[in-house]
Amino acid sequence: MSVFTEDQIRRYSRHILLPQVGGRRQRKLLAGRALNPDLDFLPRRERITPENAAALVEGFDVVIDALDNFEGRYALNEACVKAGIPLCHAAIYRLDGQATTILPGKTPCYRCLYPEPPPAGLMPTCRDAGLLGVVPAVMALIQATEAIKILAGFGNLLAGQVLSYNAMDMHFQKVAVRRDPNCPVCAD
Repeated sequence: MSVFTEDQIRRYSRHILLPQVGGRRQRKLLAGRALNPDLDFLPRRERITPENAAALVEGFDVVIDALDNFEGRYALNEACVKAGIPLCHAAIYRLDGQATTILPGKTPCYRCLYPEPPPAGLMPTCRDAGLLGVVPAVMALIQATEAIKILAGFGNLLAGQVLSYNAMDMHFQKVAVRRDPNCPVCAD
């Protein structure tokens, strides 16, 4: 196992001190291909489509879905399931958010939860319907926490569960969900 640099010890000391993480799991995090100041990354400015999704997720340890369109969500889900890559999904609408973690072959996938996208025009975009600006931040923190737990290998995930958040009432609720045995994406 590699030795931490002094800069890494300063940066990650709070993680290392946690019994749930410690030095061993912090090394796993550093080895992951999530965003990290010690890693190089190449931002891509292209829309995710069914044609390019598999190439975009290739080689990653975990994918965080921050998409704002249904076509991209379904394409990303299918690419991650086929590649066996965990997917941390979240969606927002006005004052509400939902999050789940998809573990290919173990939990329901996005298409299990939402078999078909809503008809075009039925769901207004955030640009049209409005959005409380902190809701995406709350959901992003949940996704980042899930990704860290996946990479480091500790804690209970939102796998097989949907976490709903309502900012108006400051209410969180978890609901268990099941795989669709006839799902065209993840059925055995």
